[in-house]
Parts: sequence; C-alpha cells; structure tokens
Amino acid sequence: MNKYCTYSIRRFYELFISRRFDQNDVALFIVLARDYSKKGSVIRELGDFLAHPQQKDRGIVINSINKLMLEFEEYLEDDYRLPQGLPESVPRFEGIGGDDEIIRDLSLIFESFGIKKLDINKNNKSYRELVFCLIFLLGNFKIKYRDTILDLEISYSSSLALKAQCMSTKFINHYAQVTIIAVPNIWRRSDSSRLNGHILDGYIVRRFKEGFLGAIKYEQALSLDTPSIKDFGRGEVWPMDGK
Repeated sequence: MNKYCTYSIRRFYELFISRRFDQNDVALFIVLARDYSKKGSVIRELGDFLAHPQQKDRGIVINSINKLMLEFEEYLEDDYRLPQGLPESVPRFEGIGGDDEIIRDLSLIFESFGIKKLDINKNNKSYRELVFCLIFLLGNFKIKYRDTILDLEISYSSSLALKAQCMSTKFINHYAQVTIIAVPNIWRRSDSSRLNGHILDGYIVRRFKEGFLGAIKYEQALSLDTPSIKDFGRGEVWPMDGK
C-alpha cells in the first residue's frame, strides 16, 4: 500500500479514538480511503462526493432518491384517489447508509491497514463527532436529480441533519424532504416551534482548545489555527453538544 496513505489513515485512527480530529482530518481520510473501499460502500460514496464537488449524479444517494420518488408519486396518487384519510404508509428514504453500515465500512478500512476492529456503536462520542463533521462536509455539495440540481441543506436543532427537497414531477408544489444523514441529540434545548431548525450555510467544523467540536464560519476559521470559545460572540458557534 502507498506509504503516505498508510501513515495518514493510521494517524486518523489515532485522532479518531482520542477525539482530536475535525472536519479537515475527516475530509483527508475520506479522500485517501476512497480507493481502498469497495464499490457501493458508504466510504466510497462519501469519497465520490468529494471527487465531484460541483454536482453528484450517481451512486447510493441518487439510487435512494430515485426509489423514494417512485414511491412518493404513488403515495400522492393514492392520496388524491382516497376520499378519506391518507395512505397507510409514507415512503421511507434510505439515505447514504445507516449507522451500522457506516461503522462497518469504517472498521473495514482500518482493518485493511492492519488496525484492530473498531469496538463502537452509534452512541460512541467519536462516531457521533465523525457524523457531525460529515454533515458539514457534505453540506457544500449538490446533487443532480433528473434535470434538477438539488442543494443540500444543514438543519441544526435537537438533531443535526443533512436534507434535500425533491419536487414531484406529477403534482406541482409537492415536495419530498429527504434526510441524507443525521446525528440525534445535538441541541438539548432546541425550540420545538422551529420545525426545520436553524439552517446553516458556509460553516466548517473545527476542534476548539476546550476540546469540543463546533461549526464556525469559513472566514473565521481561516484566521484561527486553533479556535477558542473566547474568540467568539454569542450565536457564532454551533457546537456538537449545544446546551
């Protein structure tokens, strides 16, 4: 294996288990791990996003959207046909992959570089921080669905979620909102009246001197090698564990 890739992936593992990584480390890891991942894996999908920064028009997410929209159109047709009530089930969207799939693919990458199998679950702090970084990383990209470019939207509330809206081709102004990837229990005091949460754009996740992860504006990140909460005013930092 390439010596630089081996060094970098082993280094990321050490950062990961000790919770010292941020979005920049995650981006480098995904780029390097992409070619060592199986086709159709979550890591390969994430790497493809970074390899096609303007727009992504194929892969797991696109296939999931295509499947969902077929079911969504049928759901709307049933809704219009039924005289009372709604259809029994709302279509489910599979997203980029579940927590178990992401953890499995992450473990496979580490194992392929001679690192022992990860013993983590979706509630592990390192894993939750990884997903937090991934959401802000992917929030910069776009998806091409049919002839439409879909912007990815980051919603910060009781959970942090990466979402997209797809419009029905049969029923005007009917949209399916899909969650690409999410991490729960981010903001414990979120205002439940804000159904869509706070929509964040132009943010990057950095590791603060105080040890936590927080999303800050790109312009602020450029001027600070290692940010401290003391450098920011109220409402300028969106932390991993808002209270």
